[in-house]
Amino acid sequence: MKAKNELAQLSWLGPSVVTVGVFDGVHRGHQYLLDVLQSKAEAENYRSVVVTFLNHPGTILRPETSIQYLLPVDQRIRLLNGTGVNRVVSITFDKELSLLRPVQFIRLLSRTMDIKKFVLGPDFAMGYRREGTISVLQELGAGMNFTVEPVIPIELNGLWVSSTAIRNSLIDGKVNLASEMLGYLFSLRGRVIRGEERGKGLGLPTANLSVNPQIIVPADGIYATWTWVRGNRLASATSIGTKPTFGSHARTIETHILDFSENLYDSEIQVEFVRRLRDQWCFDKVDDLVNQMHKDVLEARIVLRGTKS
Repeated sequence: MKAKNELAQLSWLGPSVVTVGVFDGVHRGHQYLLDVLQSKAEAENYRSVVVTFLNHPGTILRPETSIQYLLPVDQRIRLLNGTGVNRVVSITFDKELSLLRPVQFIRLLSRTMDIKKFVLGPDFAMGYRREGTISVLQELGAGMNFTVEPVIPIELNGLWVSSTAIRNSLIDGKVNLASEMLGYLFSLRGRVIRGEERGKGLGLPTANLSVNPQIIVPADGIYATWTWVRGNRLASATSIGTKPTFGSHARTIETHILDFSENLYDSEIQVEFVRRLRDQWCFDKVDDLVNQMHKDVLEARIVLRGTKS
């Protein structure tokens, strides 16, 4: 069991208020729960501790299902640390860990910390076959000297804020809704690779982005975006899709950075999605495509002027 070795590397944390989960996206619901966590810990002079799984439990419990994340692990850990909690503990969810009963998992954590309270979402469950529901944990706590506090999720535009709701919004191309639930702009980070250089030939050069295949990509379409290049945040328009006008079937992510002409090959950039401008369209003539591309760039420029730079 990898988690046993990972926890053994940590120094003793002492009396702690603890939460457990993947925390993919570290969205506004997570941020609220972590605020409660810190408040409860500070009130008792305990440490606030986040135990996060490096991989989604679904990768072990449902290996036939592809799990797409909102954030790479390093960004997730950085955001969790940025919330101000005392300690972020990262452990691997493997087959051995999945077989632990709730009491066994708690005892495993207790080798590193003196758990005084769990702060958890209302649908949380831990342990083998999700046996450790809130009510079960409350019963265990009576004999193991800890309490359990469920935190009601927050609601936005009639939706409970959750990683699943955010993923669904991105699948639908609703990047503005996804960003509202995240509390920051959804982004994709990756390396610029060589493409077919069609954009350059059409007068609108693009950076072709190679991204982590485990990270979710928004629906096909044209987006107003900000692109981070070497520490600078630049206005851009981004296309996601298969370039049907040219008969291509390969899905690509291409970003045209406004008023920019530097060579970006092999550079790492990050694209922040502000708003979806339109669907992916197939044009009968290349000239019609070029005219629409110029309209897209103009619309992206107008949209981005109305947002913080």
